[in-house]
Amino acid sequence: MINFIVDKNGNENFIHPPNPSLESVYADSNKNTPIVFILSPGVDPYAQLSAFAKQKDAQLVDVSLGQGQAKIAKEKVNEGARNGSWLYLANCHLSLSFLKDL
Repeated sequence: MINFIVDKNGNENFIHPPNPSLESVYADSNKNTPIVFILSPGVDPYAQLSAFAKQKDAQLVDVSLGQGQAKIAKEKVNEGARNGSWLYLANCHLSLSFLKDL
């Protein structure tokens, strides 16, 4: 499959996922455009994101979804909309009904 993709496209751009920096992702976002991390098992960008938030002088709030945390997450979304804090929602796959509301 890899050979087919490289052959048809003339390069390997579509077989190696991009690894953008948080700075470039941040530049492409705004208060109405969230950043979504789609992760592999065992990957957690929280430490990097926390350091980046400090660099940007932003308050970072994290909520790990599941076990009835949807209500807290909704409150934190509303707080962030009011005060400009950043919200990191982890384990979204554990609260799919919340994602519909989000």
